[in-house]
Amino acid sequence: MLHETSFRRVRAIIKHMYQVLPDRLTINFKRPRGLFDLGQKILKSLFCVATTEQLDAMRNTAQQTMNDNADSFRNWEKVAYNVSSFMSVANHRLDTFANILRDHEIMLQGVFYSVYELNADVYSIKLS
Repeated sequence: MLHETSFRRVRAIIKHMYQVLPDRLTINFKRPRGLFDLGQKILKSLFCVATTEQLDAMRNTAQQTMNDNADSFRNWEKVAYNVSSFMSVANHRLDTFANILRDHEIMLQGVFYSVYELNADVYSIKLS
């Protein structure tokens, strides 16, 4: 399962790289035959026989990927901030609710104690 996931991710990255490259650089694109077959244009750049155009295209692809990652990170920060704000409000409301319950419990204990004293007084009056 893990191998299939890795394989699909590598394939997706390779496909994305070719989609981002200009058409004039991917005219001779062949479907990759294996996991590490990156195509002749990219392999040439890996072995330092690439043209300046190919290197510029790779730099642009890398820059676009970095920008996409930065945008994703900024969006994640916004989501994290919103979740944090929500949790802060929720915690404040739960604290308020806990304080109300505590005050209610104290009040009920006072009422119970007062009723107990009244019962004791009534009982002592009956005995007299």
